[in-house]
Amino acid sequence: MRVVRSAADILSQGGPAEADHATALQAHYNSATFLLIVAEKTTRRGRTQQAQAAGVLLSALPCMAGALQRLAACSSLAAPNNAHASGILQAWALLATLLANAALDTVHGPAAAAGPAAAVRSGPSDQEWCSAAVRALQAFPALAAAATNVQQQLGGNGAQAASGLALGLLQLAAMIPMGSDWAERPSPSAGPELAAAGEPPMAAGAEQRVCPAMPLQEAACRLARWAAASPQALHSLLPPSEALPALLGLLSASFQVVASTAGPHCRAPAHAWSRPMAAAAAAHWQALQALLPGPVPDLPAEQCFHVASDLIHMPAAVPLAIAHSPVLFTLLEPLLRRVAEDSTIDPTTSGIALLALLFKAPRLAAHLLASGTLQALLEGSREAASGNAGYERAWQHLQSQACDGLRSLQAGAAEACSVPVCEDSSASISSGGSGLTREQVQAACQQLGEALESVRDAQGPAVHQLSALLSAMPPAARIAEALQARWREQNQAPEAQRAAQLELAQAAAMRASCADLACPNLAATGKRGSRCSGCHVARYCSRACSVADWRAGHKHACKLLAEIERAAGEN
Repeated sequence: MRVVRSAADILSQGGPAEADHATALQAHYNSATFLLIVAEKTTRRGRTQQAQAAGVLLSALPCMAGALQRLAACSSLAAPNNAHASGILQAWALLATLLANAALDTVHGPAAAAGPAAAVRSGPSDQEWCSAAVRALQAFPALAAAATNVQQQLGGNGAQAASGLALGLLQLAAMIPMGSDWAERPSPSAGPELAAAGEPPMAAGAEQRVCPAMPLQEAACRLARWAAASPQALHSLLPPSEALPALLGLLSASFQVVASTAGPHCRAPAHAWSRPMAAAAAAHWQALQALLPGPVPDLPAEQCFHVASDLIHMPAAVPLAIAHSPVLFTLLEPLLRRVAEDSTIDPTTSGIALLALLFKAPRLAAHLLASGTLQALLEGSREAASGNAGYERAWQHLQSQACDGLRSLQAGAAEACSVPVCEDSSASISSGGSGLTREQVQAACQQLGEALESVRDAQGPAVHQLSALLSAMPPAARIAEALQARWREQNQAPEAQRAAQLELAQAAAMRASCADLACPNLAATGKRGSRCSGCHVARYCSRACSVADWRAGHKHACKLLAEIERAAGEN
């Protein structure tokens, strides 16, 4: 370990500050290559040595940014500097891979049998891993500039090394959430739940005290915004076929580890999410829209599962702003179909598992019922699961969740029928006259109740009971159609739109660095921005973000946030 530390110290010292780019690159190449050789030999000796070496490598990671900036600025990469340029990229790509493997082994290796915390006791802390991942993502703009300069001067030489480093950094950042024990810890109190109005927002920066992974999730979202705003820079590193899956995987991994700290069962849509989780969900929602602006591309089924799972869970955190967005269903439906049609993935990550999650989110289930998508997914999942014993247990879980979800829709329709919109029982349950009449909805509720009794009494294998569950779909679809009409009418009300804007503004104000959810400034991650001069709650990393967020909707919530802040101070 002393040799590893010595190699890292040599790399950290680098060359003289006044040295020209070529001389500095040669010194960095020699030091990085030496550190790589020593680190590879050390990590082969055992997991304890691997964890200790990982801590040293993390301390050397900031040196990479300086080398990339030198590469981007160097105007003489001809021989012999061409070997130094590609060699630096290759060395850091291999170092990033070593770190990613070390992060993953803390959970999936043999040492994890004693618990994740025991596996990393001798290695870096969660905070150190998280900071390293943030630095890795922050290096992408410099890496893109360096790759462009290398390709312009050396042609194809160095392009493969730059792509390898880009993938290595993304892999490192995605492995760290998987290799942490955040999900295993008792969750600290995150404060009151996010309210549509009337409650003071949590102090900016408090989300990082609740979950150290918040800066990583923030950096992942910013990288997605940077990639969407600078597609040519990203594609100079990775082709679209590799870049999109890698970015989506990073987003899902970082969001899941943040969500895991909200409390027991926090991934269930019924959970009352904390305010920091609302900030994470709002940023994640914006990042997904930036990466998937058009038709959903053909992605691996397992990745479709994770993206769809995130889409199902996000409306629980910011329900007024996301749950009724048409973009949500435009993204969700093709992902669900892709997973439902695939029989090669594990039952726990199958279409059946997603359908079970959907039934725990009544408003999402209602939309998919009304459009007929949910029924088609049930049929498709049955065909994919036919004859698979592992899916038998998944079907049993689905049946339980489906019955609970359909009963929730039934209760919502019964409540809507009891509201005296008008005295005529043949009138619609929505005041605009759209949707089914109250008599029709009441009849559908009765039919659904009888169908659910049949599901409960059905015998035989779980897959064979699907016919009983499908018999409940027609009345459930009629109820969903009526509720959809009522909800659309409610959401169009000016007060509902103002509440949604305030909800999103409160969630965005939780971000200590920048409340602009479209901010692509990776360098601002982890820093405290300047307060809005109007509400003194939201913070921004630059005037450009302040102006952009004002135009995007902060102007409608600024005064309300200020009033809530004053009321909190008086109390």
